[in-house]
Order: sequence, then C-alpha cells, then structure tokens
Amino acid sequence: MRRIGFLTLAVALMVGCRGGSDGADNGVADIPPATDIPVSPDVPDAVADVPIQDDTTTDPGPSDVAPMKDAHTDPGTADDGPSDPGQPDPGQPDPGPVDNGPLDPGPQQGVSIDWVSIPGGTFQMGATDLDSIEQPVHAVTIPSFHMAKTEVTVAQYQSCVTAGTCRPATCPQGADDVPVVCLWWAQSGAYCAWAGGRLCSEAEWEYAARNGPTGNKYPWGDRDPTCEDAVWLGLGSDCSPPSPAAVCSKPSGNDTWGVCDLAGNVWEWVEDDYHSDYTSAPTDGSAWVDSPRGSARIGRGGSFFDVGGAVDLRGSYRNFCDPAKYGNYLGARCCKSP
Repeated sequence: MRRIGFLTLAVALMVGCRGGSDGADNGVADIPPATDIPVSPDVPDAVADVPIQDDTTTDPGPSDVAPMKDAHTDPGTADDGPSDPGQPDPGQPDPGPVDNGPLDPGPQQGVSIDWVSIPGGTFQMGATDLDSIEQPVHAVTIPSFHMAKTEVTVAQYQSCVTAGTCRPATCPQGADDVPVVCLWWAQSGAYCAWAGGRLCSEAEWEYAARNGPTGNKYPWGDRDPTCEDAVWLGLGSDCSPPSPAAVCSKPSGNDTWGVCDLAGNVWEWVEDDYHSDYTSAPTDGSAWVDSPRGSARIGRGGSFFDVGGAVDLRGSYRNFCDPAKYGNYLGARCCKSP
C-alpha cells in the first residue's frame, strides 16, 4: 500500500484513486473497503455498473468514507487494489439500474453564486520541487474567466436538487454554508452547468491558486501555511475540525482576487482527465480531455483532513480519482467564461 499525502489512520482508501508521494508503507493494508457509487450507463463520462457496498447505509464519517488520494505515483504502480469499477464485488448484490437524475441543465432557481473575475495572463504551470506529475513546467496563457468565490455549498447544491436537476449527495451533509461533499465527478459538472457555469479547467484552477503570473506557491503567497490560512490538520491535530468548515472561514488564505479555500477544506473536482505529467498539455488554459474520456479525473486543493504538511496545499499539487467515486473530503467549485 502506498503512502498518501494526508490522514491515513482509520481512513478507507478509495479504489480508483492513486497514492504515494514517497512510496513508503503507511500501515493501512487492513483499512475497510471504500464506498463505490452505482452510475447508470446513460450518464456521460461516468463508469457504469459499479456495485453499491454494504457500508453506504452507515454514517460516512472519516473512518469509513475515503478521500481522494495522492496522485504522485503512476497509477500502474499503485497497489491499493483493483481500479476497474466494472469488476463488481461478487459478495455484493446487483443494485440494478440507478436513476441519477437528468444532467441536462435546466433553468437555475434559488441559487446565488458570488462570481469573481479573474483577469487573464500567462503563468508557469507546474513545479519542480516534488516529482514528475507536476512537470514539465510550462507556460500557459489563460483567458479572463470567472471563478466561484467559494466551493459549492450545501445550500447551493440543494437548490439544484430541489429544482430536479441534481441528484442528492450520497452522504450526510453539514450546515448550509459548508461545502457539499460526496459528489462524484458527473454530479459536480451537472451542478455547475445548472448554475450557469462549468467545472474549472485544471489550468484555470492553478492560475487562480497561484495568483496568476505572480506564480506564488500558495494562494496567500510563498510563506508556509498556518492554521489561520487553511482548513487542514497541518502537522498535528489542532488546525482543523473533524469535518469541512464554513466556506471563507480562513480569509488570510484567500488568493489575490479574494477566492476562498483554494487550499484545504475539501478537494475540488476539475474538468480534466488525469495524465501522469504535463507532456503535450494544452497551453491555452483549456481542459485537457481525451477522446474517449480517460478513466480518471483531476482533483485540486487539499482537504480538511490533510496531514501531508504544506505539500498538499501548494497551488501546483495534483490528485486524481475514478470519476465514479466519492468521499466526504471531495466537493467542487465552478468557473465560467465571460
């Protein structure tokens, strides 16, 4: 089992998410299986016929719902179990077809998003201080765009559910002003489309998190993070609550334009397919997607349960996961073009 860059004790590892910033054994081999979500074949870019596990009926607290894992090893070398969600557990009953709700965005009702205007520019995407997944460092020119000031909140997502466009999230949620969690990738994209936007491209996300051409290491600058900058566990257990916090609760960690929680709180799905490095990546700020779509998507930003030190909170840090997986560390943020 590979080491992950955040809390591993008593946390299930999600099949289809890859781990290992240093390849060390972290003693998690006996952690119980993660929760899979069934996805019907008519959902675009999702994985069909995934069996639902018995533990989906339990409270998915930090001990039984898995986070997105560290992506800093090649998925072919990870040893955290099979990644093909088309191989059902023979001990689980076939859940049958599941109606995920329409993904065609209808008119938004009762949703309010604080859109922040991000001016375009050219920046150096990637970094050389970890490993090849963030390399080669390359110039990317980003057109101006709008980014949601906050991660998608429980109240915002519930508006989409109430409107009949989004399916309810798959685990118990917090207060209205905390990030919604347990969204798989297609649910996140459905919400953003309904709200008048889309998932951010990975390049847009990093551009915002690193303050554009300035190229900072973190949203707040280059100094090391403290408990005042991000909702995370830090190197101990005193920085974070046992669940996501209200959005924008750490204003000293905002980026130059006032965007909140780009480091910590919850991981954020972006549009891009996973690639093991940046060779042949787009340089125009667009999402890097394959045809047909790849088997994994990118997540950015770290979460409230991260104990990997400052590494996970860097603006260049990348994770990936099977798009049909979810966890109580995993949410979304929306972007849109002007």
